[in-house]
Parts: sequence; structure tokens; C-alpha cells
Amino acid sequence: MATKAQNARQPYGLTDELVDSLLNGSTTHEEVFGENGIYRQLTKRLFERMLETEMNHHLGYEKYRKPEHEQRLLDGGNARNGSSSKSLKTAHSEVELLIPRDRQGQFEPKIIPKGTTRLPEIERTILALYGGGMSTRDIAAELHRAYGIDASPTFISDVTDSILEDVRQWRNRPVDAVYPVAFFDGFRLNVRENGKVISKCLYVALAVDTAGYKQCLGLWIASTESASFWLQVFTELRNRGLEDILIATTDGLTGFTEALQSAFPRCVHQTCIVHLLRNTMALVATKDRKAVARDFKAVYTAPNEEEALRMLDTVEQSWKSKYPAMTQSWRNNWLKVVPMFSFMPELRRLIYTSNPIESVNRGLRKSVKTRTIFPNDEAVFKLMYLTMQRLEAKWTMSIRDWANALNQLHILFPGRLPNSF
Repeated sequence: MATKAQNARQPYGLTDELVDSLLNGSTTHEEVFGENGIYRQLTKRLFERMLETEMNHHLGYEKYRKPEHEQRLLDGGNARNGSSSKSLKTAHSEVELLIPRDRQGQFEPKIIPKGTTRLPEIERTILALYGGGMSTRDIAAELHRAYGIDASPTFISDVTDSILEDVRQWRNRPVDAVYPVAFFDGFRLNVRENGKVISKCLYVALAVDTAGYKQCLGLWIASTESASFWLQVFTELRNRGLEDILIATTDGLTGFTEALQSAFPRCVHQTCIVHLLRNTMALVATKDRKAVARDFKAVYTAPNEEEALRMLDTVEQSWKSKYPAMTQSWRNNWLKVVPMFSFMPELRRLIYTSNPIESVNRGLRKSVKTRTIFPNDEAVFKLMYLTMQRLEAKWTMSIRDWANALNQLHILFPGRLPNSF
């Protein structure tokens, strides 16, 4: 038997004795959560009791108080008028409820608003499964397997459509005025448009704020990845409140620097070393790639630009007989390689690759594995928004010693950060 201290710790007076009484010996899943199980009966009774309490407050008298009821009718007032049936989906079952009515049709239940056919818990389950990459049909099968709920793909699609307004608001929300570091990248996916399946580019903008934490600034879709569309992205970000970016890291898209600097003239553009290495390795035989990568590491880890150029010359001399064009992309993009040599190692590691945004893209791509084709752009944004919310919940500070990095940024970019000194 439970002690008084144990019972006192139980929420809402749910003592062990009360729970045992409710279960009445039920021990199996079917007995508790099945069609005639205690969970379904208890859910029905609880909601109907709460609805009756709401009606009591609405009318000003309790049910079965006949004198008050008759007097109200004589006075032309409001009174109970039976009930109507309503089917409500929960996480474990579908429950038929009796919703009380009043004669004047003024009763608006708060616990189950008009038009509600499912509880928030079932919506959260569906959205979590959808955001995890499951298709609507797979979600329907999972709900039936786990909870015995027969939810059609159309019903699930309606639930996911309920977040479209949240997606719109998120994509148009104000952003910070200044970001120390930003990353821009994109990847391709298949979307149906005008009866045809076309390959589109999902544009992703990621930034590190002044507190050292990552933020996704937005998602956009276009037919191709181009500098002109990136300019549209930058223009939108300006309209949402972004005034300045100190350092931006991207791949080597042609024309990107011009588009970036037309929107943010003082922004330093750092090319992604990983992308440069990938372009380099495309020219190198598989058997030589490990040795070539080791030699190039001496270039991008050099303590300063002068030493980096010297090491680049060394790499070129070592391999020019086999791969004469191997270092050409490095020299062509050298002005976008140079910026990282001005920063301390911790900050340099953050900006010299686009790893932060590539990590985000991997998470986004993972969620589309089961979707070879999206029916429209809205479906893309729904899934990407839910996936991004899940990814953001796990993000931590970008650099362990962010305070030290921020001090250096204040010195290198005087007056451009908030609370500068």
C-alpha cells in the first residue's frame, strides 16, 4: 500500500490505489488501449465531463437543475438542447464524443474548438514522423501499427498543410542586422511542375550570430543555382533587416562574389577549401590522391599568405609533370583563399570550409531519401522547415572559445559589430 508521502508526490492526486481501481485488473495493451480498453473509455469520460463543465459556466447552472432550466425557458433565456456526436482522433484511438448544445447556438467549447477533429498530440506525432523523412503513406501505416488509428494519406497531408502559415512566417521573419560569419550553398531535388518532373535547386543560407550560435536565415527554390538568383536572396535578406556580413564562405560559383558584394559591399568572401580540393582531386589519379591531399594541407594550414604561396609553388613543382593544371584553380581563386590567413586558427577552421552548411545539407538530404519526387514547392518547404526545426534543436556554439574569436573580429572589423569597442 502506498504511503502518504508517495501519494503526495503523485500529480493531481493520482494515487496508486486510484490507478489500480481504474485499471481494474487490465494488464495487456489491448485491454488498456484497445477498442474497448480503459484508455478510450477514460478519454471519452474526461472530455465529456470537461465539456459539461464548460456548458455549466456558459449557462450559469448545472445539468439536471430542472427549476433553473424551466425558469430560463420562461424568461426567454438560453438552456441546454441535447448533444451532437463528434469523432475525435487521439494518439491512441478514435473516440466518439457527445458535445453538449444550447438552444441559442452560442456555446463554443474551448477544450475542443469547433472544427477540431484531432488533438494536438496526434498532430505532433504526424509532424515529427513527416519531418523525420517518412512519406504520408508510411506515416499512415505507422499510426495504424502503433496506435490502431486509420488515418488516410489525405488526412495526414491536411495535418502537414496546417503548418504552411508557420513556414511562411518563418521564411519572412526579421533577421539580425549583422552576422559575423555566413555560409551559402544549395543542392538539387526533383519537383513536379506543370505535369513534368524537373530538377530544382534548394538554396540554403546559414549564419553564425554574435553569440556564436548558428541560425538558418532561410530556404529558397529555383530551377538552377546562379549568381543572379543569389542576388535575389541577398536582396530579400536586406529587406528582412540584414545590413552587414563580415565573412561569407561559399563554393566557387561564377559571379557569386559580385552578387554578394553588390548587396554587402564590405563583406569578405572566403572560398571553401574543401570545394577547391574536390576540384583538384578530379584531376588526380586515385592512387595519388592521398599524397596530393597531404601536400595541399601544407598550403591551407600555413601560418601566413607568404608561406602558403611558397608551399603552393612546392606542390606545383612536385606534381607538374603528372598534373600540370592541378594548381590552376587555386591560383585563379587565390584572392578568395587569402582572407583566412588573417584569422586565428579557431576562427580560420570555422570559415575556411563550408562544413557547417554542408552538415545542414546532409540533414536536409537525409529527410528526402524516401521522396524521389516532390508534388510541388510547398511540399519541399514543409519538409525542409520541419527538418530544420529538428536540426536547430541540436545546434551548439560554433566555436568553443567564441569570446576570443569575437574579440578578434572586433579588432579586424572595427565598428561593424554591435557593442564594438
